[in-house]
Amino acid sequence: MFEDYARDFLADPDLDRALRAFFDFTITSMTTGEPARGCLTTKTAIDSKADGERINAALRRLLDGLEDLVRDRLSAEDTRLALPAADAARVLVTMTRGIVVMERVHQDPDRLRATARSLIDMVLAGRRRADPNGR
Repeated sequence: MFEDYARDFLADPDLDRALRAFFDFTITSMTTGEPARGCLTTKTAIDSKADGERINAALRRLLDGLEDLVRDRLSAEDTRLALPAADAARVLVTMTRGIVVMERVHQDPDRLRATARSLIDMVLAGRRRADPNGR
């Protein structure tokens, strides 16, 4: 289900907007509710009681699928990135897990969005060097 939503947000033809929408959706999803609900996959991954091969395999499939989706979107761009699309996808998906921890500590969605924007800017830096307008 998350992959379907991610696919929708990543469909924006403008890569910068697509990545920002993807992270905005991720952050909104985990910060909604009182208390904030966080992220089920990250909670499950770090829960020692949920340690089992079937659970780990399901989490790997979900995260690998998300990484593939992001990599495919990055590869579709006819521009240079600051690093290869596969590496950038891995870093971006890893960031989706890291912001869960930062949300728990700071409980500040604006801070999470600013951090995500910084990472997106770094990933797209190669593209911006090639085109001063960032296109």
